Amino acid sequence: MEDIMARIMMLDDCDKSVLNCHDVEEVIVRVQTPRQFVEIVKLCAWGVTEWLDHSPQASEADSRLYHESFAHPVLFLTSGVKDTLVFGGGDFALAAEIRRHHTVRRIQIIDWDREFMELAKKHLGTLHRNTWKDNRIRVRVEDVFEYLPRINKKFHVVFGDLVDLPSWNSLLPDAGKHIKNVLAPNGRFVNQSGNGNDIEAPRKAFLAGLAEIAPHFRFFWIYGPDIPFFRYRQFFVIATDDERFNPLAFTEAEINSRIKRRIGTGLEEYSGIRHRGMFALSRKYRTEIRAVLGNKFPQYEYI
Repeated sequence: MEDIMARIMMLDDCDKSVLNCHDVEEVIVRVQTPRQFVEIVKLCAWGVTEWLDHSPQASEADSRLYHESFAHPVLFLTSGVKDTLVFGGGDFALAAEIRRHHTVRRIQIIDWDREFMELAKKHLGTLHRNTWKDNRIRVRVEDVFEYLPRINKKFHVVFGDLVDLPSWNSLLPDAGKHIKNVLAPNGRFVNQSGNGNDIEAPRKAFLAGLAEIAPHFRFFWIYGPDIPFFRYRQFFVIATDDERFNPLAFTEAEINSRIKRRIGTGLEEYSGIRHRGMFALSRKYRTEIRAVLGNKFPQYEYI
């Protein structure tokens, strides 16, 4: 009988009453920075993984699925994006996808943990692919929630790669107003919004987060892929005032054509068929979202 006491494991309580266990092959980094507890661990099943304050952030095995899904739906369906802002993103993995778009001239990253960023540069190369060396990258070491009200520049797309939506207003009252203030006219805010599984606890948390930001934007689009490492469906929210923006108005062929024309080959996960699938939500979930957003949720009409 295998001696399970000799195994080293990483534990992730991804849902209430659900615990994921991961066999560890190698502990690469385990350190408390001035900001957070950082672990970079090679797992037997997932390769090199990133954990912050004991919460899994990314894995070598499916980082491309997460970050391609985060970046490309909004960027391929928006023309002329030049200036982008990333809240968080100190592992540079999201920036690695944004930089594929040649119209982008600036990727401003605001992350509060300088030490973590240096560790990421050294140990998370399979995630960021040396993106931090790109001369379009600008890094500012700040607490986003303290710095956001002081930003006086405008960006075409803002990515929120921080905590899930429900905690925003607790850290910065009226956060949606401040996000809106850094967007160019008809800009887009794309936020990673956590666990999209259709079970009670994450569903309530997600809907509460939507309710906080709902007053500040006219339209919301919600989508996401299943991330095997997380063991749940990852939700992303696109918020905008642009009534012309409709990610479901494009066929699979049209999206594939844009990918080929703009960046050629190289994507591992994002495609026209995956794009359409990510926006498919259950009727029950769409109904509950519409109860929060009303007619700000045009996606409700799509089956």
